[in-house]
Amino acid sequence: MLPWLLIGAATILALVAIWQWHTHDIFWNEKLMRTNAYGGYFRTNSLLFDPSLFGRVEALALVAIVGLLALARPRKLLLLPALVAIPIFLGLATSYSQSSLVALSAGVLVIACVVWRWKAVIGIGAIIVIVAIGALATPQGRHLLDEPAQKASSARLGLVTRSIDLFEAHPVEGSGLGAFATATDKKKAAPHNVIAGTAAELGILGTLALLAVLLSVLWAIRHRRPDADRPTHIILAALFATIFVHALFYDNFFADPAMWVSAALLAAGAGIFPLDPEPEPGDWIARRAL
Repeated sequence: MLPWLLIGAATILALVAIWQWHTHDIFWNEKLMRTNAYGGYFRTNSLLFDPSLFGRVEALALVAIVGLLALARPRKLLLLPALVAIPIFLGLATSYSQSSLVALSAGVLVIACVVWRWKAVIGIGAIIVIVAIGALATPQGRHLLDEPAQKASSARLGLVTRSIDLFEAHPVEGSGLGAFATATDKKKAAPHNVIAGTAAELGILGTLALLAVLLSVLWAIRHRRPDADRPTHIILAALFATIFVHALFYDNFFADPAMWVSAALLAAGAGIFPLDPEPEPGDWIARRAL
């Protein structure tokens, strides 16, 4: 049910974003309006506030579609998600969210490695190398290498550096929830990296708690119960990987409902021991007779 809900929501958001791109009119975000007015390209945010958050929703839906196409049965029921993948990807493209594209690649890689195993790793690795060489062969790609790292990372490198400084000041217990915004003198400032942000605000103890959550989810992914649906389990794992990779470049890892839902469903599909089938009525009589 979760993949279908993601696809439905992403389709609606994508259609709104395509309309925004066509009319050059966006909602809510005044800062984005100014950026679009003076920037070289137009970013959409659909019905959400931030284009990167909108891009995350679109990336999750595309990962779900890839998982359904690769794993689900019957194939006849998958024509609709295959068709809506087109507007969803167009919506993602209009957001210009680089972090969402990276997260999308991570989710698709998880599914590809499960379906095609080592062949997928080699193939995707070769594609990444070819695309990187092709990008660096263009003047725009070479110009990107000449830019300062802070500008090339959309100012996120500086946010990570500030997180490291806060962690060094209070390494054990952290600086406290919301301390990052206080330290930067901006009410809406965020670390844009779940690991650095957790370490800055919650210290070593909070980082260990984050590690415990991640290891618990990995354990749940690895120990799928025999009666749990395998395609659903794999898609949920890919969705969680997508959210985590996106959280390495953006905020709202713990505040994303999709993260908690996917983690909970993965845990529900995991078990230490195989489940015994329910005994049929009268089976206990036959066992006692033996």
